[in-house]
Amino acid sequence: VSLRRKAQFFIDQKLYGRARQILELLSDLGSRDDALALTLASLQILDGNLQLARDTLGWIAAPELYRQELTRCLKEIERQERVKRATVHEKNAKI
Repeated sequence: VSLRRKAQFFIDQKLYGRARQILELLSDLGSRDDALALTLASLQILDGNLQLARDTLGWIAAPELYRQELTRCLKEIERQERVKRATVHEKNAKI
């Protein structure tokens, strides 16, 4: 069974951490597939690794083919960054 199939199995089972580990292994082994990068970035966003996700999205060789997916990922990164900044600002205001 291929690593991609195993990753998909874990995604289907909602075991995102395990799927992310497999996809990271694939990328470490040299795979630079655009669909893999999008899936990996989505899982990294889910884990809160926003800068790593942004870097992963930078691997995409044909961004024009994945415009919607890229936009969705980047908007989610921005949304989570705004939430983090607001939370930090709110905590500082209480001090």
